[in-house]
Amino acid sequence: MQDERENQTLILEFTSALRGKEARVRSGLWKSAVQMYVGNPKGNIWAVFGSNFIHRQRRVVFMVYFAFLQDGPGSGVHTTVHTRKSFCSMFIDAWADARMKYPTDKATGFKKPPLLLVTGRQFEWRMQYAGADKVIGTPDDIHLVNDLHIPVNEEIVIQIQTEDVLHSFFLPNMRIKQDVVPGMRQHIWFEAKNTGTYDIVCAELCGWGHYKMRGRLIVQTEDDFKEWMASAIAEQNKTSLNANE
Repeated sequence: MQDERENQTLILEFTSALRGKEARVRSGLWKSAVQMYVGNPKGNIWAVFGSNFIHRQRRVVFMVYFAFLQDGPGSGVHTTVHTRKSFCSMFIDAWADARMKYPTDKATGFKKPPLLLVTGRQFEWRMQYAGADKVIGTPDDIHLVNDLHIPVNEEIVIQIQTEDVLHSFFLPNMRIKQDVVPGMRQHIWFEAKNTGTYDIVCAELCGWGHYKMRGRLIVQTEDDFKEWMASAIAEQNKTSLNANE
């Protein structure tokens, strides 16, 4: 109820301020913001928030302008602590939206495909990498247990699922934690900044062997990761051929 009243107050303040000052804002703040965004899209903070605040939520820009720059005697606008908190919340939401955006492939511009599928089961983590065809779920996939290899300084996408009960895929050193819900396939993405070996744990009580459901996250240089991938493919092909004899 209190949030609803605050939202109504925001709308009334914005409407009254917009009547007499919309033209000045459009010719001043709006023009300046667009010039900043177009003139320096990579180095300016507007490149991060531009699509949210300028293209899709222009009203938020007006409201912030009125609240922080036009509050005072004769301005016709009066803001409260709750109003300022609401604006801060809007900024935080936009920042979170930018940070949580699904990664795109720089070469194609489409959503980045998962590097592997991680399946939690009592009491281990099963890794399934896409093989030479880059598609998960085909005969050339690479299968591992409890060892997760990734390249350093590259944003990767991992698809996760559970085979039995609720688990929680936790990479404490990467600040990644995601519940793995039965019947769902979910995605996580992150970028490792340093090479090394780190822990993979289950952060959800999943049975008597929960304590031993551990794995290793192995972060390698790009060359080392490619070399490991090639050797894993060769070893699996060798094993598959021997099994079929």
